[in-house]
Amino acid sequence: MIDGNKSSGTSAIIVSISSDIGLALAERWQARGVKVCGTYRTMSARLKDLDGVRTVRCDLADPESVRKAGAELVQVCPEWDYLVLCPGLQDPVGSFAACGFDDWGKSVQVNFLGQMEIVHRLLPLRNTKRKRCP
Repeated sequence: MIDGNKSSGTSAIIVSISSDIGLALAERWQARGVKVCGTYRTMSARLKDLDGVRTVRCDLADPESVRKAGAELVQVCPEWDYLVLCPGLQDPVGSFAACGFDDWGKSVQVNFLGQMEIVHRLLPLRNTKRKRCP
């Protein structure tokens, strides 16, 4: 369990570790001894500064990038205890008719399909031996 105590042997994957939420969570968990892996679309200096965090590039708007990242994550983190999905695309904003359909397609790809594909690939690697929080 990840709590105020050290969490030796626990591992987590954070999809979109490069987001503000992902980075904060990675820093917090890493400080507690959790092995942290994650995906990023854009590398940042703050992400580079996280020693020991294994990262994989993934552009959720690109199905091929999602497939490649899913395959790489299987190698980087072959067993995990916690999986966090924290990407999100706010566009398009406006009425359905007023926004381009390609914008809607990209939103569905990033906010749903890409994330579900990664979960589908990673779910068989979930560590089921540990006691979990409800």
